[in-house]
Amino acid sequence: MSTIDNATLASVLGKSAGTSASSGSSSSASGSSEVSQQNFLTLLTAQLKNQDPTKPMDNSQFVSQLAQISTVSGIQGLQTSIEALSSSLTSNQTLQAANLVGHQVLVAGGQAYKSADGQMQGAVQNSASGAVKVGIYNAGGELVKSLDLGTQASGLVNFSWDGSTDSGDTAAAGTYTIKATVTGSDGKATALTTYGAAPVAGVEVANNTVTLDLTGLSAVSLSGVRQILQ
Repeated sequence: MSTIDNATLASVLGKSAGTSASSGSSSSASGSSEVSQQNFLTLLTAQLKNQDPTKPMDNSQFVSQLAQISTVSGIQGLQTSIEALSSSLTSNQTLQAANLVGHQVLVAGGQAYKSADGQMQGAVQNSASGAVKVGIYNAGGELVKSLDLGTQASGLVNFSWDGSTDSGDTAAAGTYTIKATVTGSDGKATALTTYGAAPVAGVEVANNTVTLDLTGLSAVSLSGVRQILQ
Protein backbone atom coordinates (compact mmCIF):
# COMPACT_ATOMS: atom_id res chain seq x y z
CA MET A 1 0.00 0.00 0.00
CA SER A 2 1.30 3.44 -0.88
CA THR A 3 1.02 6.14 1.74
CA ILE A 4 0.80 9.90 1.56
CA ASP A 5 4.23 11.56 1.31
CA ASN A 6 5.57 13.48 4.29
CA ALA A 7 5.34 16.87 2.58
CA THR A 8 1.66 16.47 1.79
CA LEU A 9 0.92 15.04 5.23
CA ALA A 10 2.68 17.96 6.89
CA SER A 11 0.72 20.35 4.68
CA VAL A 12 -2.63 18.81 5.58
CA LEU A 13 -1.84 18.63 9.29
CA GLY A 14 -0.47 22.14 9.14
CA LYS A 15 -3.78 23.42 7.81
CA SER A 16 -5.60 21.55 10.58
CA ALA A 17 -3.29 22.97 13.20
CA GLY A 18 -3.74 26.44 11.74
CA THR A 19 -7.50 26.08 11.90
CA SER A 20 -7.29 24.99 15.53
CA ALA A 21 -4.99 27.86 16.38
CA SER A 22 -7.37 30.39 14.82
CA SER A 23 -10.15 29.10 17.06
CA GLY A 24 -8.08 29.50 20.21
CA SER A 25 -6.61 25.98 20.40
CA SER A 26 -2.99 25.41 21.35
CA SER A 27 -2.73 22.09 19.46
CA SER A 28 -0.01 21.61 16.81
CA ALA A 29 0.63 19.18 13.95
CA SER A 30 3.23 17.30 15.99
CA GLY A 31 1.16 17.37 19.19
CA SER A 32 -1.57 15.08 20.45
CA SER A 33 -4.46 17.14 19.07
CA GLU A 34 -7.64 15.22 18.32
CA VAL A 35 -8.32 14.73 14.61
CA SER A 36 -11.81 15.88 13.73
CA GLN A 37 -14.09 14.14 11.24
CA GLN A 38 -13.37 16.82 8.62
CA ASN A 39 -9.60 16.47 9.13
CA PHE A 40 -9.89 12.70 8.75
CA LEU A 41 -11.68 13.07 5.42
CA THR A 42 -9.10 15.62 4.26
CA LEU A 43 -6.25 13.23 5.08
CA LEU A 44 -8.00 10.33 3.35
CA THR A 45 -8.65 12.39 0.22
CA ALA A 46 -5.05 13.60 0.14
CA GLN A 47 -3.82 10.03 0.49
CA LEU A 48 -5.92 8.91 -2.48
CA LYS A 49 -4.68 11.82 -4.62
CA ASN A 50 -1.03 11.13 -3.81
CA GLN A 51 -0.93 7.35 -4.08
CA ASP A 52 1.40 5.69 -6.56
CA PRO A 53 -0.70 4.74 -9.65
CA THR A 54 1.46 1.63 -10.09
CA LYS A 55 0.82 0.61 -6.49
CA PRO A 56 -2.67 1.75 -5.60
CA MET A 57 -4.00 1.57 -2.07
CA ASP A 58 -5.00 -1.88 -0.92
CA ASN A 59 -8.80 -2.24 -1.00
CA SER A 60 -8.98 -3.76 2.47
CA GLN A 61 -7.06 -0.81 3.93
CA PHE A 62 -9.30 1.66 2.14
CA VAL A 63 -12.46 -0.06 3.41
CA SER A 64 -10.98 -0.17 6.91
CA GLN A 65 -10.43 3.59 6.93
CA LEU A 66 -13.94 4.22 5.64
CA ALA A 67 -15.27 1.97 8.39
CA GLN A 68 -13.39 4.03 10.96
CA ILE A 69 -14.99 7.31 9.90
CA SER A 70 -18.38 5.56 9.70
CA THR A 71 -17.94 4.34 13.29
CA VAL A 72 -17.02 7.83 14.47
CA SER A 73 -20.09 9.29 12.75
CA GLY A 74 -22.28 6.58 14.30
CA ILE A 75 -20.97 7.30 17.78
CA GLN A 76 -21.56 11.02 17.33
CA GLY A 77 -25.11 10.34 16.16
CA LEU A 78 -25.73 8.03 19.13
CA GLN A 79 -24.45 10.66 21.53
CA THR A 80 -26.81 13.24 20.00
CA SER A 81 -29.74 10.81 20.37
CA ILE A 82 -28.87 10.08 24.01
CA GLU A 83 -28.66 13.80 24.80
CA ALA A 84 -32.08 14.35 23.19
CA LEU A 85 -33.55 11.43 25.17
CA SER A 86 -32.05 12.74 28.41
CA SER A 87 -33.55 16.17 27.76
CA SER A 88 -36.94 14.60 27.05
CA LEU A 89 -36.84 12.53 30.25
CA THR A 90 -35.89 15.59 32.29
CA SER A 91 -38.83 17.51 30.82
CA ASN A 92 -41.22 14.68 31.72
CA GLN A 93 -39.83 14.51 35.27
CA THR A 94 -40.23 18.27 35.62
CA LEU A 95 -43.90 18.05 34.65
CA GLN A 96 -44.44 15.19 37.11
CA ALA A 97 -42.65 17.09 39.87
CA ALA A 98 -44.72 20.23 39.21
CA ASN A 99 -47.86 18.22 39.98
CA LEU A 100 -46.48 17.54 43.47
CA VAL A 101 -46.43 21.20 44.52
CA GLY A 102 -48.69 21.56 47.55
CA HIS A 103 -48.71 17.82 48.28
CA GLN A 104 -47.05 16.09 51.22
CA VAL A 105 -44.17 13.76 50.36
CA LEU A 106 -42.32 11.32 52.58
CA VAL A 107 -38.52 11.52 52.49
CA ALA A 108 -35.59 10.07 54.41
CA GLY A 109 -33.67 12.14 56.92
CA GLY A 110 -35.61 11.77 60.15
CA GLN A 111 -37.21 15.21 60.08
CA ALA A 112 -40.76 16.35 59.31
CA TYR A 113 -42.61 19.64 59.09
CA LYS A 114 -45.70 20.52 61.11
CA SER A 115 -47.89 23.35 59.88
CA ALA A 116 -49.73 25.65 62.28
CA ASP A 117 -53.14 24.08 61.59
CA GLY A 118 -52.32 20.54 60.47
CA GLN A 119 -50.94 17.19 61.52
CA MET A 120 -47.38 16.03 61.07
CA GLN A 121 -46.85 12.79 59.23
CA GLY A 122 -43.97 10.36 59.28
CA ALA A 123 -42.97 6.73 59.00
CA VAL A 124 -40.48 4.23 60.38
CA GLN A 125 -38.81 1.33 58.62
CA ASN A 126 -39.45 -1.50 61.05
CA SER A 127 -36.66 -4.06 60.90
CA ALA A 128 -38.42 -6.82 62.86
CA SER A 129 -41.78 -7.61 64.41
CA GLY A 130 -42.10 -5.93 67.80
CA ALA A 131 -43.37 -2.97 69.80
CA VAL A 132 -42.59 0.30 68.01
CA LYS A 133 -42.23 3.59 69.85
CA VAL A 134 -41.67 7.01 68.28
CA GLY A 135 -40.23 10.12 69.91
CA ILE A 136 -40.75 13.60 68.43
CA TYR A 137 -38.18 16.26 69.32
CA ASN A 138 -38.14 20.02 68.80
CA ALA A 139 -35.30 22.12 67.37
CA GLY A 140 -33.70 22.29 70.83
CA GLY A 141 -33.52 18.50 71.10
CA GLU A 142 -36.27 18.28 73.72
CA LEU A 143 -38.78 15.42 73.62
CA VAL A 144 -42.23 16.92 73.05
CA LYS A 145 -44.28 13.82 72.23
CA SER A 146 -44.01 10.05 72.70
CA LEU A 147 -46.09 7.81 70.43
CA ASP A 148 -46.68 4.14 71.09
CA LEU A 149 -47.50 2.44 67.78
CA GLY A 150 -47.94 -0.97 69.39
CA THR A 151 -46.73 -4.23 67.90
CA GLN A 152 -45.92 -3.84 64.22
CA ALA A 153 -44.77 -6.26 61.56
CA SER A 154 -41.52 -5.57 59.72
CA GLY A 155 -41.77 -3.02 56.91
CA LEU A 156 -42.72 0.62 56.51
CA VAL A 157 -45.04 1.84 59.30
CA ASN A 158 -46.78 5.19 58.77
CA PHE A 159 -48.02 7.39 61.60
CA SER A 160 -49.41 10.89 62.17
CA TRP A 161 -49.12 13.36 65.05
CA ASP A 162 -51.92 15.79 65.85
CA GLY A 163 -49.53 18.32 67.38
CA SER A 164 -50.43 17.74 71.03
CA THR A 165 -47.47 17.49 73.40
CA ASP A 166 -47.00 15.14 76.36
CA SER A 167 -47.74 18.12 78.63
CA GLY A 168 -51.10 18.74 76.94
CA ASP A 169 -50.09 21.82 74.98
CA THR A 170 -50.20 22.29 71.22
CA ALA A 171 -46.83 22.31 69.49
CA ALA A 172 -45.91 25.26 67.31
CA ALA A 173 -45.41 25.02 63.59
CA GLY A 174 -41.93 24.07 62.52
CA THR A 175 -39.49 21.29 61.83
CA TYR A 176 -39.29 18.35 64.23
CA THR A 177 -36.96 15.36 64.50
CA ILE A 178 -38.27 11.80 64.59
CA LYS A 179 -36.56 8.96 66.44
CA ALA A 180 -37.93 5.43 66.78
CA THR A 181 -37.12 2.05 68.30
CA VAL A 182 -38.55 -1.45 68.11
CA THR A 183 -38.45 -3.80 71.09
CA GLY A 184 -38.49 -7.50 70.32
CA SER A 185 -39.42 -10.50 72.45
CA ASP A 186 -35.92 -10.46 73.95
CA GLY A 187 -36.61 -7.01 75.45
CA LYS A 188 -33.84 -5.37 73.44
CA ALA A 189 -34.63 -2.01 71.82
CA THR A 190 -33.23 -1.34 68.33
CA ALA A 191 -33.11 2.05 66.63
CA LEU A 192 -35.07 2.32 63.37
CA THR A 193 -34.70 4.36 60.21
CA THR A 194 -37.25 7.18 60.15
CA TYR A 195 -38.92 9.25 57.42
CA GLY A 196 -40.64 12.61 57.63
CA ALA A 197 -43.21 14.37 55.50
CA ALA A 198 -43.31 17.95 54.28
CA PRO A 199 -45.25 19.87 51.60
CA VAL A 200 -43.57 20.49 48.25
CA ALA A 201 -43.08 24.25 47.86
CA GLY A 202 -41.42 24.33 44.44
CA VAL A 203 -39.41 22.55 41.77
CA GLU A 204 -35.92 23.29 40.46
CA VAL A 205 -34.11 21.87 37.42
CA ALA A 206 -30.31 22.00 37.10
CA ASN A 207 -27.89 19.78 35.16
CA ASN A 208 -30.74 17.49 34.07
CA THR A 209 -31.63 16.85 37.73
CA VAL A 210 -35.09 17.62 39.12
CA THR A 211 -35.08 18.83 42.73
CA LEU A 212 -38.04 19.38 45.06
CA ASP A 213 -38.01 22.32 47.49
CA LEU A 214 -39.67 21.17 50.72
CA THR A 215 -41.14 23.46 53.36
CA GLY A 216 -39.00 23.29 56.49
CA LEU A 217 -36.69 20.58 55.12
CA SER A 218 -33.70 20.33 52.81
CA ALA A 219 -34.36 20.00 49.09
CA VAL A 220 -34.40 16.45 47.71
CA SER A 221 -34.21 14.92 44.26
CA LEU A 222 -37.39 13.51 42.75
CA SER A 223 -35.96 10.00 43.17
CA GLY A 224 -35.60 10.66 46.92
CA VAL A 225 -39.37 10.64 47.48
CA ARG A 226 -40.44 7.47 49.34
CA GLN A 227 -44.20 8.14 49.28
CA ILE A 228 -46.68 10.76 48.08
CA LEU A 229 -49.10 11.14 50.97
CA GLN A 230 -51.69 13.64 49.74
